[in-house]
Amino acid sequence: MKLLFDHVFPLSLSLPAGEWKADKRHGHGVMLFSNGEKYDGEYREGAENGQGSLTYANGDKFEGGYKNGKRNGQGTYTFANGDKYDGLYVDDRKEGHGVVVFVTGNKYTGKPLSSHLLHSVMGLTLACLCE
Repeated sequence: MKLLFDHVFPLSLSLPAGEWKADKRHGHGVMLFSNGEKYDGEYREGAENGQGSLTYANGDKFEGGYKNGKRNGQGTYTFANGDKYDGLYVDDRKEGHGVVVFVTGNKYTGKPLSSHLLHSVMGLTLACLCE
């Protein structure tokens, strides 16, 4: 990893890099968050808009469309364990038809309910209602 600054920053500080317009992130940029997350993608008027990827501190990663700082449009969410969900997002929620491919090789295709979480346990695909 490239060292950006030789200074210790408070934990609440995020490090932005990229294009700016009228004192707001605009165009392509990279944001390193103090919690270990990293966003690399397009901004419009200070919010994530367009294509981008967000790598979470736990190793999960989302790649796809953003609108007004939320996941919107087609996207792929890859869990740290290798399971993947590919489908449509509306306002940060899975909507419509999607495909989940588990590291076990099992595959679920269908319309997920917004409150459904899919899990792969010992080679079996389970669907459970979880809030």
